[in-house]
Amino acid sequence: MKRVALVNPDSKFLVHDGDRPPLGLGYLATAIRDKHDVQIFDFSIENEKELLQRIFNFKPEIIGFTATTPVFYQAVNILNKIKKLHGFDFVSVIGGIQATAMPGFCSKYFDYVFTGESEKTFSNFCDGKLNVINNILLACPQYNIDGVFPARDLLPMEKYTMKLDNEICTPLITSRGCPYGCVYCSSILGKKVRSNSADNIMEEILSIIDDYDIKSFYFLDDVFTWDKKRVFDFCKLVKDLSIDIKFRVTTRIDLVDKRLLEALQRVGCKMVCYGLESGSDRVLRCYNKRFTVKDVRNVVKLTKSVGIPIKGFWMTSFFETEADKKMTQDLIQELNLKENDLYELTIYPGSKLWRERYGDSQDFDLQYFSNLYHGGKK
Repeated sequence: MKRVALVNPDSKFLVHDGDRPPLGLGYLATAIRDKHDVQIFDFSIENEKELLQRIFNFKPEIIGFTATTPVFYQAVNILNKIKKLHGFDFVSVIGGIQATAMPGFCSKYFDYVFTGESEKTFSNFCDGKLNVINNILLACPQYNIDGVFPARDLLPMEKYTMKLDNEICTPLITSRGCPYGCVYCSSILGKKVRSNSADNIMEEILSIIDDYDIKSFYFLDDVFTWDKKRVFDFCKLVKDLSIDIKFRVTTRIDLVDKRLLEALQRVGCKMVCYGLESGSDRVLRCYNKRFTVKDVRNVVKLTKSVGIPIKGFWMTSFFETEADKKMTQDLIQELNLKENDLYELTIYPGSKLWRERYGDSQDFDLQYFSNLYHGGKK
């Protein structure tokens, strides 16, 4: 049995840093906890000095980090602070989007780099079952995710502040993967969509209600409504069990219809989030969105007609002309959604745009992202 620490760096550049548990680390903990002593340390929500002391007291033999590209240097900083504690030896590992996109770069800072979906690979690593040839370890994806829940009991659930309609809300991940290939996306979960069953979703929801008295949920799936039968089965379970819950989902406008939206509305769906991106058909084609502005108008009208509020995600980018930007602003005003988030397109490692511009280079200095999100402070 090994002592394993899993670390979530802080993301101070995010407006809502610390509002949600790091479910990815929760899944890793579930994969190894039967054989190893594992603890999760979430620097986004707890005091750094106290967490460093807890890590020192725990004296882990393996310390695993997760990191997106903007927080990579935060992970490195925490690792360096842990190294200064002295008194115990450990192996450092990193996984997540940045590790998958630029494993060679990450290997300069960490002993081992895990790419892709790493529960099985990391579990084998902790068990000592891997024949490690170099320090970059390839993923062994988890194709059957039914019955796999994150270890929320290892997280300070009472401290997370995400809300839905002014009630404490917690995220769920009930499917993995997205087949659509938008040019700016750098997902590590692949194009094959794998889903929990409706029974499995309900089991997880009921356990959260029982353990934490939380009845509001945010489904973080990229394409929650990919499998429509699963959605209808889930809605039927909520109705048959007379469970009073609220939830929001994220999906694409081409993966809904009136019957499905009505089913979701009847059992507590309080918001649907769509990636609408632009009011210009030309720009939508540049993003490889596979739908048109006409489609956007039709689905927004349909969603409103069944009484579900909408949050729209929009993007400004170098693809746009001034005319394109005006079309987007005009469409946002026309649609009159409940919420709108407008982002500037950033070319992240692992995306199609990144590969077109930089290829497979592992030498890019991530100081750019540090400057972008942290004011130049590592």
